[in-house]
Amino acid sequence: NRYLEEYETNRLIRRAHFFREQLMPTRPFEREEWKREMEKLGLQSEYTHLLMAVLEIDHYHAFAESYTRRDQTLFRFILQSVVQEVCQERRIACWCEWTSSSQLGILLIGTEEADRIETSMIQIGEHVRAWVEKHLELTVTIGIGQVVKEAADLPQSYETALEALDYKSTWGNNRLIRYQAIEERGGVHSWQQLQQARQVAQSFRLGEADWEQKLDDFFAALRESGLSKNDLYNLLHYLMFQF
Repeated sequence: NRYLEEYETNRLIRRAHFFREQLMPTRPFEREEWKREMEKLGLQSEYTHLLMAVLEIDHYHAFAESYTRRDQTLFRFILQSVVQEVCQERRIACWCEWTSSSQLGILLIGTEEADRIETSMIQIGEHVRAWVEKHLELTVTIGIGQVVKEAADLPQSYETALEALDYKSTWGNNRLIRYQAIEERGGVHSWQQLQQARQVAQSFRLGEADWEQKLDDFFAALRESGLSKNDLYNLLHYLMFQF
C-alpha cells in the first residue's frame, strides 16, 4: 500500500544520506555512533576493518550523450545490482550508493584481516569490471582506497579511492587502480608534479604571459624529482592529456 511505499522510499533516502555523510571529513563517526546508525538502517554494524572503493563509468560524457536519462538510470541500477550480487555470492558485507551521476561508492565491511579485505575487493572489482565489459556497452574503472580500522577514518579511505581514480589518465581505463599500488610505485610522491602540470596547462589555456616559464619550471622540477623513467613517462603523458 501507499504507506509501505512511502516508508521504503524514506528508508532508501536515509540510507543514501548517511552513506554520503559518513564520507565527509567534517563529520567523522566514532565506532559506537556508526554502529547505531547502521543498525537503524538494517546494515551490518560489526567490523574489524573497512574499505572504500569507487566505481567510475569511463568516458562519462560520451555515455551521457549516447543514452537517454531513463537508460542511464537503468545502467546505474544494473551496475549497483551487479556489485551487490557479487558481494553476496562471496558472502562479503557490502554497501554501495551512487555518490554522483558517474561514480558508485562501495563500502566493504570486513570482519577479517586488512590484507584479506583488500584482496576481497580486488576479486570483487575484477569480477564486476570483466562482467561489465562483456555484457554492457561501456566500461568502468574502480579505484580502491586504503583499509581503515575505524569508521571515523572512512573519509580517508574514500579520498584515497578517488585519488586512485585520478591516475586513469596515465594508467588507463577499464581496470582496477589500487591506492596502495600507486604508493608502492612512488606515484603519491609525484602528486605535487601532477598539480604543477595542471597549473601549466591552465596557464597556457588562459594565455598567460608566463606560461613558458612555468613549463620550464615544471621540467626543472622533474629533473630534481628522482622519479623513475616509467613515472616520468606517465607524468608527461598526463601533461599532454591536460592540454
